[in-house]
Amino acid sequence: MEGKEYGFNPIKYIRRVDENKIKQNQSFFCSELVATAYITIGALTNERSPAMYFPGDFSSDENLNWANGAYLDYECAIEI
Repeated sequence: MEGKEYGFNPIKYIRRVDENKIKQNQSFFCSELVATAYITIGALTNERSPAMYFPGDFSSDENLNWANGAYLDYECAIEI
């Protein structure tokens, strides 16, 4: 998100936050941003705060609470 800082705050992990109240100066951890995007478009349920997701949670091996038929397909290698 343009203008947002990247950062990990362990306090946010243990405290449930209201995803609907994103502040102007809030920073995002990478997986928190991805989770917020998926929740916003209705692909992921909001049973869990976006701050409680880690990058590995978005692997195809994880069983997330997807919504509306959404899912992640298996990873594939991209050679450049």
